[in-house]
Amino acid sequence: MITFLLYYTITWQFLLFIKTDLYFVISNILGCQNLYLDSWTYIVNKLRSVLKKQKKELNIPKKELKIVKIYAPLMFIATIFALGFFVFLGLPILSALLIEGLTLTISGFESNLALFTEGLTLTLVMSVQIIAFAYFVIKNIKKIKRK
Repeated sequence: MITFLLYYTITWQFLLFIKTDLYFVISNILGCQNLYLDSWTYIVNKLRSVLKKQKKELNIPKKELKIVKIYAPLMFIATIFALGFFVFLGLPILSALLIEGLTLTISGFESNLALFTEGLTLTLVMSVQIIAFAYFVIKNIKKIKRK
């Protein structure tokens, strides 16, 4: 199960709509300062116009705006897909590993130091991943709201 989790986390590096190494390479090649934030600003603006709310002024250079208009819809669709993927696949895997870690920790506490250590390590790793994910999601939502 841990091997599957490792492959699962490596695949995220190839998602161009998340700030990964590959995203920064593509962003630099396209000559965009902040493709991610500009795209979210563009998306929020479009959603505001659909909801008949006041739109914010876009401060995106014309050259970058052309790229953002192509990138933003793809990013929005991919984000929805990735969130669904995380909710229906990633979260159950993380939860199962966290439960397995807690079970190993509890069962190994009195009888087996190696089992206890393995369970505690697994529990800590899974907890850190879940907390980090929640932190970065909340941080990005706040950043998008400010802009």
